[in-house]
Amino acid sequence: MFNINRSLKKGVRYPDKELLDDYHGLHFADLISTPAVRAMSGADNTIEFGDSGYWYTITFDLSLISQSRKEKLMEFCDKFAQEIEIALPRMSKKYKDFYQYFLEDKKKNGVKFSVVP
Repeated sequence: MFNINRSLKKGVRYPDKELLDDYHGLHFADLISTPAVRAMSGADNTIEFGDSGYWYTITFDLSLISQSRKEKLMEFCDKFAQEIEIALPRMSKKYKDFYQYFLEDKKKNGVKFSVVP
């Protein structure tokens, strides 16, 4: 369903530094929802994790829709978290703290979506 691949193409910083406080109290599933919805809509979806300098393109592959949706979504979440961990050392403290919060939430609470497709 979803693919996340490192890219040489530059896109937008995710999330924008001005919006970090808007994510306070949210969960890992909330963090990935915006890039996931943009991928499903077909919008250009190249993001940088914080200010790491690592760019990723997130796409939605309709050919995988017949596979278990929940399983594929969880695979995407795991891959998203792995890529964040790779990018962490290159981030400023503000972004590093931001992303570590969401990684800890994922470890502690798992990935809980309001509605799983």
